[in-house]
Amino acid sequence: MSHNGFVSTIYGMTNRALRAALLVMLVAVPLAQAEPIELKVMTRNLYLGANLTPIFNAPVPGAIPLAVAGVWTNVVASGPQQRMDQVAQEILAERPHIVGLQEAVLWRTQTPASLSPATDAQFGGAFYQLLQNSLGALGLSYATYAVAQNGNNELPGLNLASPNFLTDYRLTDYDAILVRNDVQVLGSGAVNFAAQSVLSVAGIPVTSPRSYGYVDVVMSGIQIRAFNTHLDPLFGPINEAQGLELIDALDASPFRQVVMGDFNTVTEFGTTEVYQNMLNAGAADAWLDQGTGDGFTWRDDPLLNDPSILFSQRLDYIFHRGGFETLDVDLIGDIPFSNTRPMWPSDHAGLVATLRVVPAPGSLLLIILGLAAAGFARRRVRPS
Repeated sequence: MSHNGFVSTIYGMTNRALRAALLVMLVAVPLAQAEPIELKVMTRNLYLGANLTPIFNAPVPGAIPLAVAGVWTNVVASGPQQRMDQVAQEILAERPHIVGLQEAVLWRTQTPASLSPATDAQFGGAFYQLLQNSLGALGLSYATYAVAQNGNNELPGLNLASPNFLTDYRLTDYDAILVRNDVQVLGSGAVNFAAQSVLSVAGIPVTSPRSYGYVDVVMSGIQIRAFNTHLDPLFGPINEAQGLELIDALDASPFRQVVMGDFNTVTEFGTTEVYQNMLNAGAADAWLDQGTGDGFTWRDDPLLNDPSILFSQRLDYIFHRGGFETLDVDLIGDIPFSNTRPMWPSDHAGLVATLRVVPAPGSLLLIILGLAAAGFARRRVRPS
């Protein structure tokens, strides 16, 4: 049949069944994927550079400066720029579409201490900015989205070189999401959890807010919402409440979801129900799908250079919900690297997962039904 003859036939149709079949086809074809798409995601806790427990354990305010000085010494010794360079190498090796970052912190100092917000010196910038610089040096192009501010606190630390023997140290904690620049982004956002813990530093209350961020992307016409989070590490009830808030956000999403982050499912006071709650909400655990071994992602090594300390807890996860299949998942950063000394890039290993996006339920069925209906109707309609 010629093109003109086909057009004449279509416009001359009076059969409702054929018209309905054509409508089904027009709606269904864009929903189906000619080729399944693959999405690669990574979660990476960058490690703020020190264990803050000595500060929280300070018995009186007068003990705080010495504890802060010890923490700061550890931060500098941990080599943040060197570590961000190594994380950039991990990203270069894997080329993930989306990276969820936790503890992408900013350290600021002020000397002499004024006991007012320290703003006059940054320790190289926020860790996500250091990482972006390292990625750019490797020729990689990622954009930063969903920067969520968590804790933002300042304390004086002992510094004998300061005129008043004190320097103010301010720690601002961020989470952020990196998206490869060849991925189309529809929008992003960040939300602080309503549930937050209150800590005590020498009897002084300090709030510790946490958050989740998200980015909406489109790949081959498929819309995906990727979440990144870092839940409370100390108090089980707070950790679980934040997890339930995250599940509410998943339920409110108009798109299928990937969830990355440090879930701290083992807090200081025991295992929480966050993991089971995620599974009960219909989320699949990528490591459970395809991982080999225990999947431990945390080791208690503040200086990141002690080979005798093993990974002992599983705190970091990649979940997905709404139409994905896990093809592969691996640990990254679980072995030391060496420049001037053997060290790990973080006190956490990261995870990278490759997910196949499954066609939306019913889209292929619609096409099959549409083809069948069109064939049936064609036999009943005469060309005009």
